[in-house]
Amino acid sequence: MRDTPKARWGRPAPHRPSRRLGPSWPRLAAFAGIIGGLVIVAAFIIGWVRGDSCSDVYCPSSVEAEPPAGFAFASKLYELRGDTRDLPDGAEFQLSVKLERAADDAGGLALYEYDPASRTWTPLGPAVLAEEGKKAQATVAKVPPFVAVLRRLLPAGHVIGYLPAGQTLHPSAAGALTMLHTLDFRPSADGGVEGQPTLVADRGGALWLPTISASSAATGSLANVDAILSSAASRTTHVQAILRVVRDTGADGIDVAYLDLRPDLRQSFSLLVLELSQALHKEGKLLSLTLPPPQRLADRVEEGAYDWKALGEAADIVQIAPMRDQRLYRLHMPEILEYLKLSVPANKLVLTVTPYATESSAEGFRTLKLAEAMRIAAAIAQPGSSAEPIRTNANVEISAPNIDRNLGVSGIVWDPNTATVTFTYKQNGNRTVWIENAFSIGFKLELVTKHQLGGVAIEDVSADPLLGDIWPALEPFIESGQPVLVQPNPADLEPRWTASGGTLQGGARGAVTWTAPPQPGTYRITLQVGDGVFRFENTIEVAVQPPPAAAGG
Repeated sequence: MRDTPKARWGRPAPHRPSRRLGPSWPRLAAFAGIIGGLVIVAAFIIGWVRGDSCSDVYCPSSVEAEPPAGFAFASKLYELRGDTRDLPDGAEFQLSVKLERAADDAGGLALYEYDPASRTWTPLGPAVLAEEGKKAQATVAKVPPFVAVLRRLLPAGHVIGYLPAGQTLHPSAAGALTMLHTLDFRPSADGGVEGQPTLVADRGGALWLPTISASSAATGSLANVDAILSSAASRTTHVQAILRVVRDTGADGIDVAYLDLRPDLRQSFSLLVLELSQALHKEGKLLSLTLPPPQRLADRVEEGAYDWKALGEAADIVQIAPMRDQRLYRLHMPEILEYLKLSVPANKLVLTVTPYATESSAEGFRTLKLAEAMRIAAAIAQPGSSAEPIRTNANVEISAPNIDRNLGVSGIVWDPNTATVTFTYKQNGNRTVWIENAFSIGFKLELVTKHQLGGVAIEDVSADPLLGDIWPALEPFIESGQPVLVQPNPADLEPRWTASGGTLQGGARGAVTWTAPPQPGTYRITLQVGDGVFRFENTIEVAVQPPPAAAGG
């Protein structure tokens, strides 16, 4: 985190409109004129729509439509309502449609005709940007009854990244993300918003929706959310504070990640999200939600504080936060996804994967960076003592107690039940560490494809070298939409011991027998452990003393 002053967004501030602000529901006007045999049908804003009236050739349609798999709406769906009988037969038309948000690149954009009867989409032509990216144009051979601009997603769908405040993007993330959440903001007790925006110089065309977050891990944040959700007035105050953040930062929207809420706040939270959604959409902005996965109980799926149907209708995208308990992940997550798809369109649901390891203990769950997890695994018990020093030529048992199978722990292994590299150890009771890396992530990405979800989110896309490297699994998935399902080589998970003197015997089970050299001195014993991708080492120094002097005669 950067050491920067807290910015307060809860009080009114001078309004600086975004460069893409505009009426919430634009009217379309159409005109026709023959220019060199080409009939021009142009769409443009002429003012606010009042009531349900629309006298233009194309009007926003009330027909419900879902984009085809692998696509997202870049405009509203428009319906032909005007009279086109005077248009000449056999002419080509240039159709121009206002985009929901200005685009910098026409790549992936095209105009499509929609058929409500068959619920099918037919491409009309690739889009060309006009008016500083606010409109998309295409030359078409007919005037379609229904038209929209669609954006082709990557084969994997959305690729969404969370970036800790003040951090830099991982090199592999810079050109891969479709949406970036910077973890910048927190709710304040008076309904305002605290924090400073993280400005990423090159996000590779990704939409920027900074996150405002609260959870049990952030001291005091849940109490602030409780106060916000206590009344309609306090909800509105908070919505207006969030709107000011979006306007003043020029963001494409906001991501709300209010986790660990009490079940009795369920209705009030839904009302907050609905009010925020309506306000953002009026300004052409997006609403993203990050929600904890429901719990799979014996007889039902429990949503707790989160009404997924209501929230899914209000939000543009919903990220499912990581499920930490890997013992249940492969058992429960498929059922949870099937349940959620009954309430939320699958293309709105995004599964979050993480580069963090998780430790399970009697106290609950905690996340670890890969380097932290490997440091635990590589701990070595110091042999010898002042009372019993190590002598030359002695056979010494040296143990890495957290992976020493002779002590009743698992060692570092691939667990097929959790599809993770894991190890168990003992410290104030039994503990289990599940490591996320390129191997485990592949098996989680399989769920995105199997359940036809809207994409994948990554819990941390920073360049932190201490995190697990999950990009070797993400990159081919982003490119092809298909997960790579491989397991680590068991030999790469075995501990490796070296010594600067003497000889070693054994070691694969987490303990080694070291025969001290015949010369006294200080020697180094090094242990290397790995997760199948990287190896980490720990070294201790062992003092070897000469044999005791013979007793005098």
